[in-house]
Amino acid sequence: MERSLPLRHPRLVAYQEVIRTLRDSVPVWTGFLSRLPLTLGESDVDRVAPYSLDDASCEALARAVDGLADLLKRRHDPDYDREKKKALLPDERKRVVLWPRRFCPRTLPEEGPLRDVVRKALLETPDLDAGLLESWLSKQAGGRALYSTLTDLLAKSLRASRLHPQYSGLGLMIHLALLDSLLQAKDRIKSVKVRNMSYERLDHAVGTALHACFQRAVEEALAQEGSAPEHSPYRVDLVVIMASLGPLHFFSILPERFGEDINPYGLPAEIAELLNPIYRAALEQGNDPQGILSRLMRTASIDSPLRLNLIQHAACESLRRAILDHLLASEDPAFESDRLLAAIYGQNGELIDLMNQHASLALIAAELEKRLADPRKLEASRRANRRLHKAVAQIRDDGPDWMRAGEPDRTGLQDLLERFVLQQMDEFSLEHIRKARQRVVDRRRSNSVQVLVKEYESGRLYRIALDDKPTVRSRIAHEEAQLFVDLKGYTSRTARAKELVMAEFLKSEFYEPILEAAKRYYAGASLVSREQNIQLVNLVGDAVAFSGNIVSLVSLARDIQQVFRSYHDKLLRLSPEDEQSSFERLRSQVQQKQSQIRQEMQRLREELKEIKKEVFDRSALDDAEKVRQLQLDYRQRFDRIQDRHQELRDKQAKTKDASERAQIAARLDALRKAHAELKRHRVRTLEALKGMKGEQLGRHLTDLLCRDQLEKTRIIEQRLRTMEDQSQSLGHALEEEYRRRMGFGLEAGLFIAYGTAAESIEIDDDIWGSQRVAISEHVNQAARGTARNVFVKQQLDEMLESERRKRGQPELEFPFRIHIAPTSQFSLEPRIHRLWSQAVSGSDRGQLDRFLASLDTQVRDRFEQLTDPDSLTGTPISTDIYNLGEAISGSALDAYLQATRHSHFFFRIQVRPEELAEEIQQRYCFPDPVLSLIAGRRLREPDEVEIFRYVGQVVFRGFEISRPTSVFEILRSKSTFFQDIRTRHFEAWWEEAQQDPSGKVERLGVELENAVDG
Repeated sequence: MERSLPLRHPRLVAYQEVIRTLRDSVPVWTGFLSRLPLTLGESDVDRVAPYSLDDASCEALARAVDGLADLLKRRHDPDYDREKKKALLPDERKRVVLWPRRFCPRTLPEEGPLRDVVRKALLETPDLDAGLLESWLSKQAGGRALYSTLTDLLAKSLRASRLHPQYSGLGLMIHLALLDSLLQAKDRIKSVKVRNMSYERLDHAVGTALHACFQRAVEEALAQEGSAPEHSPYRVDLVVIMASLGPLHFFSILPERFGEDINPYGLPAEIAELLNPIYRAALEQGNDPQGILSRLMRTASIDSPLRLNLIQHAACESLRRAILDHLLASEDPAFESDRLLAAIYGQNGELIDLMNQHASLALIAAELEKRLADPRKLEASRRANRRLHKAVAQIRDDGPDWMRAGEPDRTGLQDLLERFVLQQMDEFSLEHIRKARQRVVDRRRSNSVQVLVKEYESGRLYRIALDDKPTVRSRIAHEEAQLFVDLKGYTSRTARAKELVMAEFLKSEFYEPILEAAKRYYAGASLVSREQNIQLVNLVGDAVAFSGNIVSLVSLARDIQQVFRSYHDKLLRLSPEDEQSSFERLRSQVQQKQSQIRQEMQRLREELKEIKKEVFDRSALDDAEKVRQLQLDYRQRFDRIQDRHQELRDKQAKTKDASERAQIAARLDALRKAHAELKRHRVRTLEALKGMKGEQLGRHLTDLLCRDQLEKTRIIEQRLRTMEDQSQSLGHALEEEYRRRMGFGLEAGLFIAYGTAAESIEIDDDIWGSQRVAISEHVNQAARGTARNVFVKQQLDEMLESERRKRGQPELEFPFRIHIAPTSQFSLEPRIHRLWSQAVSGSDRGQLDRFLASLDTQVRDRFEQLTDPDSLTGTPISTDIYNLGEAISGSALDAYLQATRHSHFFFRIQVRPEELAEEIQQRYCFPDPVLSLIAGRRLREPDEVEIFRYVGQVVFRGFEISRPTSVFEILRSKSTFFQDIRTRHFEAWWEEAQQDPSGKVERLGVELENAVDG
């Protein structure tokens, strides 16, 4: 009968299944390796699973350990705590508050996993308290992030294990990896010193908190994924995970401190000593936990002294747990019983004494009854109070278990013996789990990030992260973006800086700044894929090329804009002193005026904020309060008139000048009339209100109370708009003056292409060293996209000049830096060219007529060739690009939209120039009748607005057999045109797009690309 004794502890149930599986010669601890899609090694003996956690997960683990150690230092060192409280933080919301010592974590949810973490930790060590733990588990500290990271990572891996048979070993592998990584992070405390706390105690306290968090997180992940079919390999992994959740892994110093009254297994040292020989004897008959437990229970039932000792300590531990549940739920120092229970909670002797103190038990029971009668108590608190009250009342009325006649409580005895068996099982499995952990190898410890990225991309590494990237890659081929930036030359002002060696200048102002900007998008310590990383492809002559993640390269393109602006600033400093000084004086004057405008706008905004608050407060009043407020307003207005009247009377009495006295008399008369009119107005208002009721009365009162404030609001808002326009006009004027004065600049074109990743060839030579060559169609396409076709520029100049004359606006300009236009050149045949030369050199009109006739024939023949679809020489009119900005191909923009679809909202805009604001039309000349834009913003950072302008299609030289490339311009966010669009139109476009979510553009696609082209 005892052999069928059911096990209660979940981990002991898991051990039962582990032992039974081991009897079938199943490799329980390392069998997961054979069910992984990736392992390294030639045999089962040396097979390992390589892994690496991503930066965010590593940071969560490290921050949890550092934060816990810091809180322990603050708890034990008052001077250090005071320093921490005084320290200034850039963001006060990140400050970690150290709560006082207590049992009830008041800032954590009443029911939830974080309270379970606190409970478990308090049951295992006296060096932690709930106040410290709730600080650690707050949003500002590291414990909560650790819990969510562990839970989500393991749940993700378990889900993959359950859904994909080829990944069935992944859950246990990642569980072991997380355990190994957390223990590695725990080693950070080796350099920590805590005042009045030995390293052994520090190690035990930190290990206990980490274990409590880890165990609860794993249990939550297991609960989310549910059960598995019996006898399946995945089921074996689940029970191994559950069995491996013991605390022994988390202590560097084993387990001398387990003899204290509060310890991880709730077993006093003397009980363990009593049970050890009985356990060894039971082990000889079988090693399954259920059989061992049954034999221990049978021995205890026939050994009266042993049973009495066990029952006494079982009752003590049961009472401790009931006390802890009560204090966790509703500790209140105002109650004498809570103060008593908190004081004796950690001492077995005191708890046993309490069971023999009828008066103390009666006090506790009475106060618990009073609290249970309180209807305001939450149900969670009631349950804990009810359990403790039941235990205390039973002891009070019947005495403790060991003093009662008859059969003792077997539940508490079994719980104690199960904890003892569990400790033995944990000691048995400790070495097995350690060896299993050695089979999951953290490659991050021994390899650079570059190596890790290559291993992951080639499918030789597990990447443990919470993003959408696969944990392990099954393919190598991928697509990536290519960025090419080409320096185009220098203008006459650049040549003035003759004292600078041009090569050195290129190095310091072009190459180094761009490479430094690119470092921000290089993987660094982040373990990310090749698509997320960027690589330097080439650095030659006056050009730089990068490849990799499309999102990073688009961001890098914007950073390179800043490099060019910095270059301009450099040249400005090198320009003649008198020109620089005069412009700086002008800049200073404009900036001073703008500063004055901003200060006044800030003052008006603060005033507007107060007025709106007053309107809100007044609108929120009920009707009776509105009437009282209205009467108060009238009294205040009367008082102001009276005060002004008395002030003028006093002034009149002191004034002897007759004309001045007459002026004062007139003002007094006006005040008396205003006073009389105000009285009549009050009477009319109050009479009108008498005939109103309900909603009509409320609305009318609100209008009366807020009329003056709303009028002030309208005036201030109009003033703010005027001042904003004034500030922008000053900025535009300053920029125009800068352009006029600065006839120099760095001219460069940038183009981003997208497609099949480049193939790299690495050549090692004893003379020339290591050389790397990237071969990619799209690198070449990006290079072609930086061209500056002079014929395109000529057409633009002619168009702009014509429009300036037509409008009579010599300051008119193009708002864009990238243009595409037809470039088909009509070349004269050599014979016709000779006729022209002879006609000009000899002033021969006969030759001129023959030239004109031959030219007419050539033109007509060429026209027929180009328009005849059956003609072999018929080709479409070619186009080319003029690029002095940042361009992106249609396929690259398509990839960017897809990559940012979860973080951004992009939409399509087609607008005619005449539909734009008047000031925009007056400032710019637009080369196209319709502007086709892809605009959007980052959802979490709405100030980050992005706009892409469709430029046209072009067939690059060398790509004639391919379809034309669609080209978009990345509009510069610092440009005046962008700012004008941002200020005048974007918000209205955004609101319209939000009303129709189907208008969200998540990819460009062929249809949209063609539509934009049309």
